[in-house]
Amino acid sequence: MTEHNLTEELAGLLRIEPADARRLLGSLSGAMSAGLLQDGRLQVSGLGMFTVHHDPAMRQMHGSDAIYSPPHNKVVFIQDVSAKDGTIRIASQRMNLDRSEAERFSRALATLFAALVASGSPIDLQGFGILSKSEGANYTFQAAKGLDELLNSEYQGLQEISLSPDNPRSPDEKNKAVPGTKSRSNVMRMALSALLAVSALLALVIVVPAIQNGSLFNSGTAQAPLSPPVRQAATL
Repeated sequence: MTEHNLTEELAGLLRIEPADARRLLGSLSGAMSAGLLQDGRLQVSGLGMFTVHHDPAMRQMHGSDAIYSPPHNKVVFIQDVSAKDGTIRIASQRMNLDRSEAERFSRALATLFAALVASGSPIDLQGFGILSKSEGANYTFQAAKGLDELLNSEYQGLQEISLSPDNPRSPDEKNKAVPGTKSRSNVMRMALSALLAVSALLALVIVVPAIQNGSLFNSGTAQAPLSPPVRQAATL
């Protein structure tokens, strides 16, 4: 059923002008979107329950490549034609209808939705989404673009990421790296040997003359010769 027919049917049930029925349906779609965004769940009389389901980021392997998909929120619909009172709450709390008007509006919608479900016709709620069914299956829900963008506003701009594993080095590349490592080790050993040789040469130049002159362990002052102690007679 198209939007025009939905509007006409609602206008006939409520005995109002089609323009007023169109405004009511537009207000209903906005109220349903606001309730779903705020509470994460929404019950509509004569249809069932809408809930927000969160799909976390996922990794899928395609051969050796890993593809990461960003997280996503989606609306899941559970069909239940016996659902009651949901539309009354929406109409009274979010559409600012008084209690009697909300009850009348809810009864009209429940009757309209029950007829559409019985016939298997699609239900197009402009600004909220479309309910449709395939033969022999329950209704499925496709959220409107604006509602889907609001549900996923924090993930806007995130794209799929494809990662490929690093290619390991081939045996030829590993063998090419070995001579370079060996040459660096040889240079370090040669430098250490040269440093030791210079140190040894300096030791010969400084230490040997000092030993020959006897000044290596001398402080530079001659020590007084030691003389044997002299005994003196004790005097009483």
